[in-house]
Parts: sequence; structure tokens; C-alpha cells
Amino acid sequence: MLSSRVYQKKRLIAVLTLSVCMLLGSHASNDELSQHFNSNLTDSDKASLASGEMVIRACSSEKNLSGQEGSRYVKSVLNDLSSFKPNYIAEVVKTYPLAGNEDMVSKFESMLMNIPARASIPYYSNQNKKQATLDLTYKNLSAIPKADGVSLHSDFTLAPFGLISTDITTEKTYKSYIYHLVNTNKIRYKDFITCVGKNNMKLSLALFKGEDLWIVYGFVAANAPSIFFIRHMVEAAIVERAQAFCLYFFKQLD
Repeated sequence: MLSSRVYQKKRLIAVLTLSVCMLLGSHASNDELSQHFNSNLTDSDKASLASGEMVIRACSSEKNLSGQEGSRYVKSVLNDLSSFKPNYIAEVVKTYPLAGNEDMVSKFESMLMNIPARASIPYYSNQNKKQATLDLTYKNLSAIPKADGVSLHSDFTLAPFGLISTDITTEKTYKSYIYHLVNTNKIRYKDFITCVGKNNMKLSLALFKGEDLWIVYGFVAANAPSIFFIRHMVEAAIVERAQAFCLYFFKQLD
């Protein structure tokens, strides 16, 4: 009987210790997120991040973004928005634990530098209320190494937008990786209307090491004509494809 009581007591202590550690860990992570994000990243968003999910938010303007400009790496992403005024923005946030991910920078670089020539990415289209497939093609046309990264000129095709020619630059350190992409051609929607002008679509992603977490922050944004009868279709196409694209590639890091 005594040994049973001792066992139960030790088990209770272990459970309480684990619970306290989990609470402290969650609190530390939330404190860290607060250093890089404002109140637009809700408690519900933070709970999703803690459970390993990706958070993607459609933002009607820059003021609705969750990134804090005071955060060095987040600011490097937000600076990409300062040179143009996008009216379509999809913001992405993802976190990873530090433990077991010591090579996260290398994995992140590999994910972005080894895009397959062709990929069919399944996703659910809220716009059409059915399962759909995102067909992507990719061709790297040139690469110029830099001291801290690389400059690329690459072509994508991505229905319903057709050819998207891009300039890509990367910056790499032992604890961060930053990826900037901008279109270098006019992008047409379903080949019947120019919806994005040259240099008016950008994708920017930053991976950086925090005190408790690896954090990924980024966006895809476009300054496109706000034509009332296709605006919701263009917005849905951008957000849904950004989500499908990120989910497909981020699976390589999970």
C-alpha cells in the first residue's frame, strides 16, 4: 500500500512538473511572438502556430498585417511592400521548435532552391467549392552567386495567370534565410486581361532563429486593377494559390 502511494505521489509530481513546463514553454513562445507580431496575430492564430499549423491571412491593406517593423527580419520582409501599394495581400506565419531543427536554414534553402520543374499541388478551392489542382512549372534561367546568397532569374507558370517571369534574391546567415521574388513581366488573368503590371507582384519570406522558435514570416502581394466583377476572383486565386504553394513546400520542413 505504501509503495502504491509513493508511486502515485511521484506520478502526480511528474504530471504537475510536465504541466508547468508546458505552460512556461507556451508563455515563452507567446512572449517571443509578441516581439515580432502585433495584435493582428490573434490568440487563435498563436494557438494554431503552437499546434504546428500554418497561419495564412488575407489582408486588405498594410495596416492589417501582423508583422512588427521593430523586428529586424520581419522588417526585411515588410520593406518589400514599401516600394509599391498592393491591394491584394496574403500574409503567412509558421513556427518550428528549435530542438531537432538545428539544420533549418539549410532545409529552408533547399526547399526554395530545388523547386521541381513540374508539380501538381492538390488544394480545396473555396471559390469553386471543390477540390482542385494547382499546376506549377518552374525553370531557372540564370543564377549569380553572391557573398551571402544568390540572384536568380526564373520563369514560373501558374494557372490561371500563365507565365510569370521573376527576379529572385536570397540572403543567408547561420540563423536566417531571406527570399525575395518580384515579377519582371505583365501577368495576365486567364489570358484575357492584364491583371498585374511589371514589378507589381512580390513574394517575400524570412526564416529566422529566435530564442525559443524558428519563425517563418512572409507574404505574397500584388498591385492589380480592382475591377469589380473579377476582384473577388483574383483575390481568391492569389490567396488560395499562396496557401496551396506554402502548404506543399512547407511539408518538406515538417
